[in-house]
Amino acid sequence: MKTKITTFFIVLMSVGLSISAQQIQEENITYNKKSVPAVSILIPDLDIVTIQAALDSYMSNQGLKRTKMGSFNAYFNQVCPKIGEANYDMYTTVLSKGKRKDQKTYAYFLLAKGNENFVNSSSSPAEIANVKVFLSEFLAYTKEFAVEQNISQTKEAIKKL
Repeated sequence: MKTKITTFFIVLMSVGLSISAQQIQEENITYNKKSVPAVSILIPDLDIVTIQAALDSYMSNQGLKRTKMGSFNAYFNQVCPKIGEANYDMYTTVLSKGKRKDQKTYAYFLLAKGNENFVNSSSSPAEIANVKVFLSEFLAYTKEFAVEQNISQTKEAIKKL
């Protein structure tokens, strides 16, 4: 019975998140008082804390070690095989846009070829295409991560009863 309920809950969450997911897009974001190119993805129905925890976990699972830089997590001079074979500087952050009722949460990924030389789709089309695939995989990961957190919280609540 528990397995059926858990499976139903996972399917329900996945369908709900999939239906409302937006496309991945390129835009500019402010980093160190400069406007730099970034790839963003809208992650619906989840709060900043959950998405940031999922992003930290996802990047760690890729074997990347982070450095905290203000609101960004930086991954300096590291290889991410899903993006390319070279060493890159990667920056991630999670931000909300809009007013309180209509807030939308986005995950941002910035890619640089060292020394804050940020790339975009015109300068490095293959890498940016790989970043978009990387973020779409991350979207699927956030769904699983959120469901696992909900299951853990539910188990804790049941134990307290």
